[in-house]
Amino acid sequence: MAEFSKYFYERMGEKSCSFFTHPGVTCEHFAFTTFIDGIIGGLQYYFPVIILPCLHKFDRWSWEFWIKILREYGQSVMAGSCFMIFFAFGCFCFLFNFIKKIHNIFVFVPCLTGSLFCHLLPKHVREMQAIGGFNMLIEYFIKSSKSNVVQTLKRSRIFATFFFQLFGATIAYVFKRSNVRKFWFFNIPLPEDTNTSISNCCERRDGWMDKIIPISRHVCSHDESCETFVMKELKKTTSFGLMVTLLKALVSQSSFFDRTFFTQLASNFDYRLFFFLSSYGSLFKFFNCLTNRYAQTDSPKTSTIAGFMAGLAFMFYPRYVFFSFGLSRTIQVLWQYYNETAKDKPKFIEFLNKLPHSTLIYAFSAAFLYQCRVFNPSETPKYVHHIMTIATQKRSDTLAESYAAMIMGFA
Repeated sequence: MAEFSKYFYERMGEKSCSFFTHPGVTCEHFAFTTFIDGIIGGLQYYFPVIILPCLHKFDRWSWEFWIKILREYGQSVMAGSCFMIFFAFGCFCFLFNFIKKIHNIFVFVPCLTGSLFCHLLPKHVREMQAIGGFNMLIEYFIKSSKSNVVQTLKRSRIFATFFFQLFGATIAYVFKRSNVRKFWFFNIPLPEDTNTSISNCCERRDGWMDKIIPISRHVCSHDESCETFVMKELKKTTSFGLMVTLLKALVSQSSFFDRTFFTQLASNFDYRLFFFLSSYGSLFKFFNCLTNRYAQTDSPKTSTIAGFMAGLAFMFYPRYVFFSFGLSRTIQVLWQYYNETAKDKPKFIEFLNKLPHSTLIYAFSAAFLYQCRVFNPSETPKYVHHIMTIATQKRSDTLAESYAAMIMGFA
């Protein structure tokens, strides 16, 4: 490490910040163009995040609705991209010109400074970015870790699926026992709606589920028959899976006006992703009804077993993005469950609850991942490269390429 540091400073020599981030222009000119490009990058980045999800909400369209959405869009562009990028690269120039020897922190600290402006984002956008950043941070640690456990996790699909099943089981248990609700691939009615195991439903006794486990009375919390309940969920998850998979395939298209458009679309269609998204929620409802029938009651125990069994769908699409999302969502719901049920909390926990969690998590995640983008690009999630390229209008690429050129002796 000492030899590398010595080599690093020898290679850096008399290089200035312009070599790394703004070749050929002054810091003042770079600051101006960064501010403008921050707006352009923000418009591109936040359009699918804020505007696109509103296009299918026809029943909510009104002048007040769109004014609110456009206000959030503008706020996100300025705070979430323009200010972040402007102050991050501005801090980089400041550190480089006045401190010089900064090595391991010369990307982290400027990015951390700029990322703190995410506190000015709308709350739901800030929380979404914090979760996304934390998920990518987990993915990076899994990819770069040399731990035997993590190596086994990466090599063994069965081992990874088992952990994902534990995540689903934990989330199902918390959902069933409390009012904690966060997005996950299945949903459970609130406890006050399921406080009895006997519904007013008069269920048919000739359904296909009754042939698997016959019952003398309706034991599930839903009002319709189990067959109808499961098929409704299958229809909903299939539609969701088809929409997401088609969107992913469309984004991968090289041309929309080519004769081979549909051939390319079919080849880019991720059938494994479609199967996972369309089956996971449906499998949960199916196993939940089966376990309820077997136990003759609808309880946290049956929901937990169903959440565990439904996780088998992960075996057909074992991806870092879903594994890291499962881990981060499990941590989040357990934390909220603890805060909801604990009576006498330690002062340290009360102090933690007062902190702006989403701001701090996103700021650290963004700074750390940007540092990894420059120093260890091969282990950094591809989505991080993509986001930073858009948000910084390729400035992150310039910085990473300049650093690589210096280390390899090309500049």
